Amino acid sequence: MSKKGRKISLGIKIFSLALSMLVLLIVVAYFSHERLSRANERVADLTRYLIPITDIINIVDVHVLEQEIHLEHIMRLYEIEPLDKEHLARESEQFEDRGTKVDEELLKAIQLARDAIQHAKETEDRGIFARSEPFMESGTKVDEELLKAIQHTNKTEGLEIFARLEPFMEQIGQKHRKFHAHALKVIELLETQKKEEAHRLEEQLETEEDRFDHEVKKLRLDLQQYTQEAAHITRQQQQQVLRLNLIMTILGTVLGILWAFLLTIGLVRPVGKLMNAMREVGHGNLDIQVDVISGDEIGFLADSFSSMVDELVLKEKIKGTFGKYVDPRVVESLINKPGGPETGGKKQFMTVLFADIEKFDTIAKKLTPEDLVHFINQYLTLMSEPISAHTGVLDKFIGTTVMAFWGLPFTTEADHARMACEAALDQLAQLGSIRRLAAGITRATEPVAALNLRIGITTGHLVVGNMGSEQSKSYTVLGDTVNTASRLKGACKQYGTHIMVTESTQAMIREVIETREIDLIQVIGKEEPVRVFELLGRKGELDQITCELRDNFEQGVSAYRSQAWDQALHYFEDCVKLNPDDTPGALFIERIRTLRENPPGDDWDGTWRLTKK
Repeated sequence: MSKKGRKISLGIKIFSLALSMLVLLIVVAYFSHERLSRANERVADLTRYLIPITDIINIVDVHVLEQEIHLEHIMRLYEIEPLDKEHLARESEQFEDRGTKVDEELLKAIQLARDAIQHAKETEDRGIFARSEPFMESGTKVDEELLKAIQHTNKTEGLEIFARLEPFMEQIGQKHRKFHAHALKVIELLETQKKEEAHRLEEQLETEEDRFDHEVKKLRLDLQQYTQEAAHITRQQQQQVLRLNLIMTILGTVLGILWAFLLTIGLVRPVGKLMNAMREVGHGNLDIQVDVISGDEIGFLADSFSSMVDELVLKEKIKGTFGKYVDPRVVESLINKPGGPETGGKKQFMTVLFADIEKFDTIAKKLTPEDLVHFINQYLTLMSEPISAHTGVLDKFIGTTVMAFWGLPFTTEADHARMACEAALDQLAQLGSIRRLAAGITRATEPVAALNLRIGITTGHLVVGNMGSEQSKSYTVLGDTVNTASRLKGACKQYGTHIMVTESTQAMIREVIETREIDLIQVIGKEEPVRVFELLGRKGELDQITCELRDNFEQGVSAYRSQAWDQALHYFEDCVKLNPDDTPGALFIERIRTLRENPPGDDWDGTWRLTKK
């Protein structure tokens, strides 16, 4: 072959190499452009269908909760006499309005799912999770990891996602309509004064509410998972483009790789921020902010994500409102329990407190229903704050009576009695605020001055746990200790004291809190006598007169139990001199006069049997 021929052959090789490189560059550039277009299409599908459906489901959840709240208001209105028909009409209108909105939003979500299915059938990549055809022929091993990622993507189809969503949302709509119909039936029964039937149906209604909330929560979690998967696959697509552009760098296409790199970074960073934000939301952080500023689908996706977080924040606020009915620590312990809450309990050494306000009836009859509710709410708030401040568990309100308990796992074994007594002293300190509150409402001072707090505390073994039926449970305590604490609250009225504790409680607090032994009593419903003490205050805070009164009284009690009537009378009279308002001293003076006329006998141990609760 001639030299000229060799030059032509070399030129053809160079041209062929250049042409091959150009073809390769064109193929890579075309594939990069095609992959980016598909990624954008996935983001567009995500924002067009999945995020709006998620937003609608969140809105449905909020409307259902609002509807349940209005139903609760309606049922409570039927329990208040006289019936406030105007208020009832407003609540009923709001109840129906929220029900209509739920149906409308569900129809929107179902239509979006149907549109997504139709769109997936009509487009080549089948919606959000596309089938990706590898551009490399079999045997080409440019990037095995990239090929594996593409083959894995081929197995996921968006059509299947929306095909599952449509019947599930229709099922939720049917359950809501069933709930709505049962709610109307309950209201109808209440209107016709069939309260027993209404309450029975109400229990079924609560079960339907729980099931409906569970279904909506499951759907929302599924949608969140689908969204995370879509964003994850979109990010994988961006990484694939980045790898391809690195190949272009190796081949010398500096300008092309720069363009692809900048474009890829512009897409990967916002998606990465969205992924991090989704991860934070998954961990319970609803204060996350997505600072993605863009006019494309990524920006729209960021706005939709922010809207979704706002809806979740609203949901948490509503949950917080219901959480006020149950101690948050109890709720958390039940939620975190493996397998969910079960009915049952265990025996523990705990402290129980009962507190009530005396002479409340004298002002209650002078109050309007609105003022009465306002006063009780403020009173219960003042009584509840010390319990929460001293780690107690607020068990229930029984009219104006407050019941609380302390023990593991919320307090240590050595501190539960002390924390209960600290809370009782702080409750007693609220008496002035309670009287001022009552005076402000009644505009009278005489009945208000008669208001007094009566608090009973006892420590002993209790059964504590999640108790109730399969439909309704309560985390509470049971046992004879509870009954004794309730009886001590009543005994405070008879002895004219504010706070009374049993000997078991006094033994655990005597190093930090001053007490005065009052009596050895036999409460109603219990055979064995109980030694009871009056809570006077914290160590080091008693004045001199109170200390002298305590010492004289205890010596008087000792002489009284020995039937040394003259000596006991002397001590009790000294108590009355020190404090003319000392009801226990005056009570024992009167009791000694009676016992002198009717001696109790040599085997008498000083026990006094109470005849009132």
